[in-house]
Amino acid sequence: MSPRAAWTTAALTLLLAGPAAAHDPTAARGAWAPDPLVAFNLAALAAVYALGLRRLWARDGGAKVVTPRRAGAFAAGLAVLVAALLTPLAAIAEELNWVHMVQHMLLMNVAAPLVVLGAPLRVTLWALPVGARRAWGGALGRLDGWRPGGYLLGQALLMWALYGLVLWVWHVPRFYEAALRAPRLHDLQHLSFFVVSCLFWRVLLDPVRRLALSRALSVVYLFATSLHATLLGVFMALSPAAWYPIYEPRVRAWGLTALEDQQVAGLIMWMPACMIYAAIAAVLFGLWLHEEGEREVEPCRAT
Repeated sequence: MSPRAAWTTAALTLLLAGPAAAHDPTAARGAWAPDPLVAFNLAALAAVYALGLRRLWARDGGAKVVTPRRAGAFAAGLAVLVAALLTPLAAIAEELNWVHMVQHMLLMNVAAPLVVLGAPLRVTLWALPVGARRAWGGALGRLDGWRPGGYLLGQALLMWALYGLVLWVWHVPRFYEAALRAPRLHDLQHLSFFVVSCLFWRVLLDPVRRLALSRALSVVYLFATSLHATLLGVFMALSPAAWYPIYEPRVRAWGLTALEDQQVAGLIMWMPACMIYAAIAAVLFGLWLHEEGEREVEPCRAT
C-alpha cells in the first residue's frame, strides 16, 4: 500500500465511523456504536501527526528524516486502530472472547509496530510550538550523539518484563471481567496494551538504528516475548473450566459455551498471534545473515 493510499484509507475510516453508526445500526450482531472519546483521540492523533509531518517535509531533507514509507506505515497502523476500536468488531468483542482476543492481537501485534515504524515522536515534535520544539529538539540532538552502553540489554529486559506483566495481569479473571463491565476501564486496558506494545516494538524498530537491538538479539527478544503469549494461550485453551463466567450469557446467542469460546481464544493467542513473532523473527534473521554476508564480501572486494 502506498503512503497516499494508506493515509486515504485511515482518513475515510475515521470520517465514516460516525455516520455508519447512524445508517447501519444492526451491522454484525452488535450495532455500530463507536466510542466518541476513542474516535476523538484517534482523530487528534492523526491530525497532530499530519501537522508535524507537513512541517517536517517543508524543510530541506525532511523527507529523509521520516520517509514516505514510514509515514505510510503510521497511516496503516492508524487504520488498524480504527478497525479494532471503532467498527462492529469492537461490539462483537464484548460478546465473544475469541473476537476480543483478535482485537487485542490487532492492537499489540499489528497496529503497534506499524505506528512505531512511523517515528511518531520525531514527527509530533514538529507539531509543537516553536519554543517547545526547540527545547525538545535540543534534547533529541543530544540523544543523537549518545552511545548506549548497557542501555539496549536493559531496555530489552525491562520491556520483556513490562509486556509480560501487562499481558498476564489484564487476563486475571477479576481484572478482565471488570474491564468488560466498565467502558472506561476497558479503554484503559486497550490503551495499556497498545502503549506497552509500542514500547516493546520500539526496542526492535527504533528509527535511530543504534538505539535498536541488533538483528541477532532481536530474534532472541522476539522468541522470549512470544513465550508470554504462548503459555497464556495454552493455559486458556487447555483449561477444564471457563475463566470468565461473564461471557456465559453472552455467547449463548452464538451457539457456544463460555469454555468453548475461551478455548478458541486461547488457540488464537497460542497459534496466530505467536506466528507473527515467528514471522518477524525469521525476517530479522534473514537480514542478519544478509548483513553478515555483506561484511565478509567487503574485505574481498577491497583486496
